[in-house]
Amino acid sequence: MSNIQRNNTSTGEVNLIELINTLLNGKYIIIAFTLIFTLIGGAYAFLATQWWSSTAMITSGQYQDTVSYRKKITNLYAVLDDPSSINNIFNSEKLLKKYISEFNAYDSKQDFIQSSPLMKAYTKGIDLNNVENKSTFINSWIKKINATLSSQSDPNIYLLSFQAKTKDKAYDLLTDYVKFINNKVTNDVVSELKSTISHNIQILQAKKISLELTANQKRANELAITNYAILIAKSARISNPLPNMNGELLFNIDLGSKALIEKSFILKNMKDLSMFEPELGLISMKLNLLDKIKLDTKSNFKSIRFIKSVDYPFNRNKPKRLLIIALSIMAGLIIGTAVVLLGTLFKKEK
Repeated sequence: MSNIQRNNTSTGEVNLIELINTLLNGKYIIIAFTLIFTLIGGAYAFLATQWWSSTAMITSGQYQDTVSYRKKITNLYAVLDDPSSINNIFNSEKLLKKYISEFNAYDSKQDFIQSSPLMKAYTKGIDLNNVENKSTFINSWIKKINATLSSQSDPNIYLLSFQAKTKDKAYDLLTDYVKFINNKVTNDVVSELKSTISHNIQILQAKKISLELTANQKRANELAITNYAILIAKSARISNPLPNMNGELLFNIDLGSKALIEKSFILKNMKDLSMFEPELGLISMKLNLLDKIKLDTKSNFKSIRFIKSVDYPFNRNKPKRLLIIALSIMAGLIIGTAVVLLGTLFKKEK
């Protein structure tokens, strides 16, 4: 048993020594492959297109960030019975989610890529009139714009990034895209506010029409009663008010025909119907308040808050030169070693 173990050990030592000798004999081949792959890897690492990534970190905004726009719609707060719907539009967490959704939206990225003057530098030599070329160009850049959750422990902190071929372009593109998305969020909020204002105007106008119809009917009834009272007063030859007037009569002829004629004239030419429907005055006031609200998208508000502003990139994303060179050296060593071993094995078999 011990002899078998000695033979196995002896054989293993011989095989190991033979392997080492084979590798030493083929060291120049291994070195040659290592140098070739290192040169190829180094050339690629230094000649390949560089990509730099600019980043920023954001979270939900604060109340003061939307004060400027809240002031513009003070009249809307006065008109609404429940202003919670307006507060919901300016909810900081909702605005943050809207911002991230717009930032990552395909349409937002596509619009920016097609409209940004900074992107025109990358379209040289590309025929964007060709649908396929245009789609390839846009899709390649869309992948370089991202907003990701920065920490699983805090769902309200996001990391924004934009990759470009130079440091300056990465910084400028992210800066412009951040503003571009903020404008889109502002436009969405303004559109929502305008819809709310328009909806309330429609409701108030419908109420006003209904109340005006009711008021006109009441005025017509009062006018008819007054005209009848004129006829009765004239028949009774009562031209002036009676000393003991009784306002509870259906036909208050005790006013006298002269006063009743004047009353009839006033009722016919009455413009303000709020005497018959007091709520008409309140509705008119609310409509006037809503009409004075002027919204525009020129004065944007901050929909998010920066934890870390857009930074100027100092570290290259691609290519990873040291990693590429290290992998090239390893590949050269492995392939060179494989060539030497396979060559030795081929000679033995021959």
